[in-house]
Amino acid sequence: VRGEAVPRKYNKKVAIIGAGPAGLAAAYDLVKLGYPVTIFERMQELGGMMRHRIPDRLLEKFVVANEIAYICDLGVDIKCGFEFGKGVTLDTLRDEGYEAVFISVGKLSENVSLPPELAGKEASVIPVDPITLETKIPGIFAGGDAIQTKPAGIIAAVSAGRQAAISIHRYLNGENLKAGGEECEERTWVK
Repeated sequence: VRGEAVPRKYNKKVAIIGAGPAGLAAAYDLVKLGYPVTIFERMQELGGMMRHRIPDRLLEKFVVANEIAYICDLGVDIKCGFEFGKGVTLDTLRDEGYEAVFISVGKLSENVSLPPELAGKEASVIPVDPITLETKIPGIFAGGDAIQTKPAGIIAAVSAGRQAAISIHRYLNGENLKAGGEECEERTWVK
């Protein structure tokens, strides 16, 4: 199934760092709302854990490839080979006119150089507001494995991406980020 490009309703650019389930979910929701969205991905293939950690017998790669192609068809711009903290920084994104950023890079490694204002007590976790997923820096949001010590499942990662998209939309429109919000936590089918 091929998607059709979504007309732009807004001119405020959004950058998404990381093309795993959280980043792809945020990109999908934001492009559907009419934002120009660019994903910056370190690897040459998009998909994060869906491509590199989940075996084919559980999630066939052609399914992931089809979903990614559909998101690209909607108008999301993809830039591969850009590593957060090296090829892409918050400063370079601001200089390029991005007004909101969602960091969904998976588990942070020692190699990722976070700006001091993003760093938390624990080096491998970016602290965020649990309802909005906004960091200490206004307009900068984070989700997925980058905000927790244990790995997120696909459902939790997609949920974080969707919550970030809502918060980014509210932020870019000057709305209360917490209006109608609830704490973003892992959602599973079984309690």
